[in-house]
Amino acid sequence: MKSSLSNHYQKQSRLKRTADVIDFETVIYDGSESLSAPDSYTMDFETELLMLELASKVSKQEMEIIRMKIDGCGLKEIAEAKKTTVKNIKELLAGMRETVLAVCYK
Repeated sequence: MKSSLSNHYQKQSRLKRTADVIDFETVIYDGSESLSAPDSYTMDFETELLMLELASKVSKQEMEIIRMKIDGCGLKEIAEAKKTTVKNIKELLAGMRETVLAVCYK
């Protein structure tokens, strides 16, 4: 019984259980810079920067397909709009996957 209690209290005192919790809705200030939750303007700006960088690495047609996919269009809708087959759209998206991941996660 004693060892069970000792193990319980030891487990409760571990760092992950007593770590400080940060609320991202509040501003943290350490004297040099502040950190706060990103607002919608910042998120939109960062998204647009990523899209511009991506546009410099893929063709105009590929970029149009990416934008349609981001807007929620399905493969069939994209294929009809581009007057091509669904298989062709799948192949284009698969070919662009590495480029998109490289831009987004660099």
